[in-house]
Amino acid sequence: MAFASAFKHQSALFQESDLAMFNKNLSKFQRRSVQLFSSSIILTAFFTMMARTWFKDYHPTGLLAWLLAIVPALPFLGTIVIISRYITGEKDEYIRAQVLLALLQGSFITLIITIVYSFLQNFLNIEGPPAMFYVDMFLVASMFALRYHLRRSQ
Repeated sequence: MAFASAFKHQSALFQESDLAMFNKNLSKFQRRSVQLFSSSIILTAFFTMMARTWFKDYHPTGLLAWLLAIVPALPFLGTIVIISRYITGEKDEYIRAQVLLALLQGSFITLIITIVYSFLQNFLNIEGPPAMFYVDMFLVASMFALRYHLRRSQ
């Protein structure tokens, strides 16, 4: 019985901190930007898996192959537009600087991993990951960098 009440207490604290971090302190503009950004990441992943499946199973050629190759890039272009709109619309300079720093660090992390892996791939004959892996790596690295900076500043 004590375990159950302790678990409920920890669960409630975790939920309160999540709400404080993600809902209470965010403006409507910030909340909407996070929702759009998350949706575009999910769409990018979905379209990437869809296109990869089509290429592996059906071996498209010509115009269909070009269209399938373009489809996963569309939500990522949307992500770029969302980030650009967020940076120009964010009124808090500190938050804007943190977002830009996180994007820059995400780029650096992606470049470092790409350089190391490409040397291993070229000289040890290791197979490379799918090309869209680097887009996912950039987005995830940028999100982790932003979370790190925001938590460190609290």
